[in-house]
Amino acid sequence: MRINRLRYYDRNREWRLEPMQFSDLNLLVGVSGVGKSQILESINTLKAITNGKSFNGVKWDIEFTTEDNLEYRWMGEFENQVSRSQLNRQNAPESSYRISKEILVKNNTQIIIVRDNQNTHFNNHRLPKLSAFQSVIHILSEAEEIQPAKKGFGQIKDAAYIAEQVLIKQNEFPNLGIVTANLKEELDQYSGLSLKMLQEANLPRRC
Repeated sequence: MRINRLRYYDRNREWRLEPMQFSDLNLLVGVSGVGKSQILESINTLKAITNGKSFNGVKWDIEFTTEDNLEYRWMGEFENQVSRSQLNRQNAPESSYRISKEILVKNNTQIIIVRDNQNTHFNNHRLPKLSAFQSVIHILSEAEEIQPAKKGFGQIKDAAYIAEQVLIKQNEFPNLGIVTANLKEELDQYSGLSLKMLQEANLPRRC
């Protein structure tokens, strides 16, 4: 899966990522504390949402392309509860938050999911009441129109973990964050390699 554009807002933490465009090669470079790890965490949070998790106050808008070259745009929002004592939940897990909005669009024209507090429509058909605490991508993950999106998010876990380790190393070795003029050209030679091949390759350290 390739992420093309991401907008993310965690109201509970008051952290916002304005619309960010991605390309085939992306470098997260910056001093400590500017939000590099937060960007990776937001991607991992979206993956967790597709696996049925819920998060207080999270709002997102992501555009991505699957390995089958299908274009998706997925938007959603969870409720924001400042104090759990204010909640009025019947038989709801303590760590669950309600989804207030969710939209999934395929190839810019096919509206697959439209969901609000009251109703959920799948391919223009109103569905029976679904879990209020889980994404439709998780609930209907086996549906033909949704399966590629679900599968795509399942492929980003290892890549996000490796990127996070790079950020950890950058904190240990500050010079790692210095981008030389020819770094992109050097990295292009690895663009066609799989994640497994990159893991097994004896790439030079930069520190």
